[in-house]
This record gives sequence, structure tokens and C-alpha cells, in this order.
Amino acid sequence: MGARTLVVQAHTGLPKMAVLDSVSHLDLCLLCTYGTLVTYMLAYSPPLPLIIDHLDESHDITTRDEEDILLALQHHDRVRRIRLQMPIPNLRKIIIAMDEEFPMLEFLYVEALGDDDYTSLILPTTFNRPISGTSR
Repeated sequence: MGARTLVVQAHTGLPKMAVLDSVSHLDLCLLCTYGTLVTYMLAYSPPLPLIIDHLDESHDITTRDEEDILLALQHHDRVRRIRLQMPIPNLRKIIIAMDEEFPMLEFLYVEALGDDDYTSLILPTTFNRPISGTSR
């Protein structure tokens, strides 16, 4: 994240009006990470860019976390950053869902945990992000 980026989680407690009035000046993003209620956040927050951040070896990936990541990826036109660190079976499901263009994507980090064969983890050919300089 840049020095100007402020990440807003669903439980900020900020009045919705204060967030909406500041969006254009603060470079706000919504953080999808462990324990975030992504369904609620997407339903009740303004359509801010998304940061998907599941990069912590000490957290096991739950079915709920996986579902939340997949839900956030459906908003591919809003995803700015993706950081994933999890076992290969979980990564396979998520990578398959990355079968779209991600026009706002600025950063992608994917790390497989475990001793499984990670050479089969290949981004779909339809996964795309704009060439540097063509989008924000």
C-alpha cells in the first residue's frame, strides 16, 4: 500500500457519511482478511477498491475464509492487491477463480505452503491485469 492508502475494515465504526465524503481524498480501500465479514462489508460499504490479504502462516485457512476470498474475487474490477499464503489445495480453488481481468490490480503475491507439488499452480490464461501505466 502506498503512504496515502487508508484501509477501512467493516468494523471501523465510522459513520458511513464520513467515509463517503472522504473517499476521493483519502485513497480508501476495503480489507478482506482473516475474520472479516466480507459479505457484510461488500453489502454495506461504498464500492471502494479491495485488498485481499491472507498472508499469515499462523492462521489456518477456514472454509469461511476461502468463501470470502472467492466472493471478493468476484469483484475483480475493484481488487487492488492480493496477498495469499496457504496450502496448495486451497490455492488451486482460488487461482481457478482468478479467471478474469483485474484492471485495478497493482500487487500480486501467492505463496504455497506445504510439501505438495506447486508446479501445477498456474494462473489461468484469461487472468490479466493492464500493462503498467494504463490504469491507476
